[in-house]
Amino acid sequence: MPAPIRLTGAAAAALMGVPAGPQRLPAAASATYRELLETAPDAMLVVDESGTVVLANSHAQRLFGYAEQALIGASIEDLVPAAAAEAHRRHRKRFFAAPDNRPMGAGTVLHGRRRDGTEFPAEVSLSALATDAGALAVAAVRDVSERARIASALADAEEKFRSTFHSAGIGMALASLDGGDSEPMIDVNESLSLLTGFHHDELIGMSFTALHHAHWRTAATSALARLLSGERRSLRYEGCLVDAGGVAVWVHITSSLVHNDRGAPQYCLHQVMDLRQRKRLEADLQRMADHDPLTDLFNRRRFLVELEREAHLSGAHGRQGVVMLLDLDHFKYVNDSLGHLAGDKLITRTAAVLRQRLRSSDLLARLGGDEFAAILPGTTVETAQELAAAVLSGIRSELRADADGLTRPITASIGIAPFHRDGHADVTDLLSEADIAMYDAKAAGRDCHALYSGTQERQSQMNLQLNLAHKLRGALANDQLLLEVQPIVSLDGDRRRRYELLLRLRDEGGELLLPGTFLPVAKQFGMACEIDSWVTQRAVELLAEHDGESRNLSLAVNLSAHSLRDDRLLNLIAAELRRAGMDAHRLCFELTETAAIDNIDDARRFADGLREIGCEFALDDFGSGYASFYYLKHLHFDYVKIDGEFIRGLRESQTDQVIVRSVAQMARGLGKKTIAEFVEDEATLELLRRDGIDYAQGFHVGRPTSLSALDG
Repeated sequence: MPAPIRLTGAAAAALMGVPAGPQRLPAAASATYRELLETAPDAMLVVDESGTVVLANSHAQRLFGYAEQALIGASIEDLVPAAAAEAHRRHRKRFFAAPDNRPMGAGTVLHGRRRDGTEFPAEVSLSALATDAGALAVAAVRDVSERARIASALADAEEKFRSTFHSAGIGMALASLDGGDSEPMIDVNESLSLLTGFHHDELIGMSFTALHHAHWRTAATSALARLLSGERRSLRYEGCLVDAGGVAVWVHITSSLVHNDRGAPQYCLHQVMDLRQRKRLEADLQRMADHDPLTDLFNRRRFLVELEREAHLSGAHGRQGVVMLLDLDHFKYVNDSLGHLAGDKLITRTAAVLRQRLRSSDLLARLGGDEFAAILPGTTVETAQELAAAVLSGIRSELRADADGLTRPITASIGIAPFHRDGHADVTDLLSEADIAMYDAKAAGRDCHALYSGTQERQSQMNLQLNLAHKLRGALANDQLLLEVQPIVSLDGDRRRRYELLLRLRDEGGELLLPGTFLPVAKQFGMACEIDSWVTQRAVELLAEHDGESRNLSLAVNLSAHSLRDDRLLNLIAAELRRAGMDAHRLCFELTETAAIDNIDDARRFADGLREIGCEFALDDFGSGYASFYYLKHLHFDYVKIDGEFIRGLRESQTDQVIVRSVAQMARGLGKKTIAEFVEDEATLELLRRDGIDYAQGFHVGRPTSLSALDG
């Protein structure tokens, strides 16, 4: 510690020359020492033993808010807060009694008080000044308000950081940068302990990268090195940590550097977010996107992806493979007669049979409804046929449908199509070929499998279908389809003129093709609904054209099963009738009983929609299905068209006569009308009159003819 400064002679006398009262410097001495004190960067005060200020520089005047005349002669205790004045006085006395002890210290932070009463933190350094006239104290006072504010802000920020750090809902770790490559963690929060299963003390000192799963550890270490080198400002990545029990934990990690007040990196902050719930949700969503919810087999979307992959591998490596399609026989009957719960149970049991009878390497899918598919990679056609036979046997022996006290076996039809040996990987072609083979199996009597044959004859048949589809599409686009009409004659005096609209397509030679030739192609290539819409529009136009001549004209339009699922047709019917201002009951729609059986829910909804519009509805080919009377109960209809199978032999068959008579009595009881199809002679017509049939249709009462018949 430097010795106190000592002034002697004139200097001392000049500084302490006033013997009584407040000491003041003579003008010459005051100017000399003022110049000395003015060079100091801080506020400078010279105080005598009584605490009187004898000299102050301009910094002090500005700091304390006093003019020089007011500050010189003031008590030093006036420049400290009132609460600290007495303590300050004691410190001052001890200082003057023993200056070497520095009772107030050097660089001590105290508080000063300005003339207006405001207080401020101040750093004070004292030194003794010895004169012949007595001791003086020289105080250097520095306002540290800004430094205190910064220090307080830093302390607040640090406290907030620590509070946030330890209470955060995600795992957090603070790692030192002084540990070389290990970068040990020096602090962790409770969330990280809970996430990893390690106690706080176990984590302290452990390298953060050591928590990583081995698969991610090298990459994480490399990324952190780039962060520390300044190449990266922060890190964000997903990976796996390993908890205390050795279990992998999916997390999202954000790492960044914490800098000190000089801008130098001091720590590395790791933030760890638990992703286990999100990963589980993602896995669930992915499974939902890929799997059928009822059977847990692949769905159609995923199956097509897998089929494309397998077909590509087959082409690239010359590997054999087979795609198999399975469809339950008469499933619609089971589903509709026993209910959807029974149908769903049958679907799940079918999936179980497929799992049991096929191999673990085979890929199974439910494409929709009762249609299943399988990819058999690396499988020969012979092996595929053996597996198909095993599946059919399993379905036949293990699946049953119980109804009406009877147990009916369930069967299926399977189509098999081998991958193309030329490496062609078009999945659409493969599925089409398997689909064709499956329908070949159904045509062969069901409960069997069929192999797709790519013979020249089959290829020629497919080419004919494609050509016909092209022609049919062109006819639709250019309004080139034709209509004929066939009369429906009343047998009970109804004066309304009724006709059924019959669709025709003219071929290149001018011959009219019947619906049985081209409608299956229309259904196969997705044009059935468009054709039904075209016929409906034309029917309304015909009724409107003949509205002024005869309002008793009615037309019947045949519908395909595909249109039952298309709400646009009901909307079209209503819109066309409104536009034409027609009576809706003059338009009747016919649906075959077999189509209704296969689509009972859609048929019921469509029939209800027609009733709301006001149109009539006829159940065509009645008696050809499996449960005719069941559907009479559950469908709203106006007419029953008795299947021609019961009409052709009516004259000779007592059984047919009983059936026709029963249908007529039943229809009358239900308030419905009956129509007999395929009436080909007068004797049959008389029998129908006798049995109470309402209408007759067939060559005997009127052949199909051009639309000009409507003008008669």
